[in-house]
Amino acid sequence: MKLRGLDHVGIIVERLDDAMTLFSRGLGMSQHDIIELPGIRTVFLRAGRNTLLELTEFTDPGLRAGRLAEGEQARIDHLAFEVDDLEGTLAELHALGIETSTSSAAVSSYRSAFAKPTRTAGISLQFLQRLEPSLSSPSVNPPEPPSR
Repeated sequence: MKLRGLDHVGIIVERLDDAMTLFSRGLGMSQHDIIELPGIRTVFLRAGRNTLLELTEFTDPGLRAGRLAEGEQARIDHLAFEVDDLEGTLAELHALGIETSTSSAAVSSYRSAFAKPTRTAGISLQFLQRLEPSLSSPSVNPPEPPSR
């Protein structure tokens, strides 16, 4: 399995506006993309040349339940690695006994799948293959990782 590198770190936040104040205004990260879906607000920030920070706020209490504990302000949700061959990577993970999400979802700029954290030391890992050669923005929210 060949990893091209860390693509993004997904963080679930209680209040997206507060997180944006810290990362964008405070740390100078530039906004890369905004995705707003019913009950979900996600912002991708550029954190260096080739890495993004994904900040997600679940505004729907039903979606938020189980993703962010009561009183918890934020938590790292997943690490996303870019690979050249998603299907080959999934086959290698399966050979190692690591289960992955049942289907590799596709958005306009990449296809991805999540490894189940029960076999990855409790860490949610996303593997994605870009459909375009450059780091580009997704047009819809990435697939949901397994709940913790």
